[in-house]
Amino acid sequence: MIGGPFSRGAVGAELLDHEDSVLSAATVEGLWNIFVEIGRCWQNVDDDSAGLRSSWLEFIHAKTTQPPSYVGEYCNAVSVVQA
Repeated sequence: MIGGPFSRGAVGAELLDHEDSVLSAATVEGLWNIFVEIGRCWQNVDDDSAGLRSSWLEFIHAKTTQPPSYVGEYCNAVSVVQA
């Protein structure tokens, strides 16, 4: 099975509410690593998605600076992958 106890544990929706938070640089890098791995798995991008980073950063900014904010979900995703 993939992941440890953290990634298998239930997370209540109220625990993901980070509407007033911003992503840390480490979390952004963690998300980028996930994005790169998705591209590798799907084999649909060149150069490990390097040409997409700028537009990807714009997308992440849009999804985390206006309602509904996905900061909580993104932080949780990075935590699960790290576990």
